[in-house]
Amino acid sequence: MKILMVLIGLVLLLPGLCAVIYLVTMLPFLWGDPATFGLLSLLWIVCGFITYGGIRLIQRGAGK
Repeated sequence: MKILMVLIGLVLLLPGLCAVIYLVTMLPFLWGDPATFGLLSLLWIVCGFITYGGIRLIQRGAGK
């Protein structure tokens, strides 16, 4: 059961990783359009919460 929790946690880390990579590469292009930047900020926050859930699941699966 612990191995399954760690595997699911690793899968949940992927949206956060993708969001950070996208943020770093696309931020200079999005800076001039506040409407798009605002909507994407909300998406990045959601991805951050999903990633946090993955981190907590990995910690729980590892027994910490």
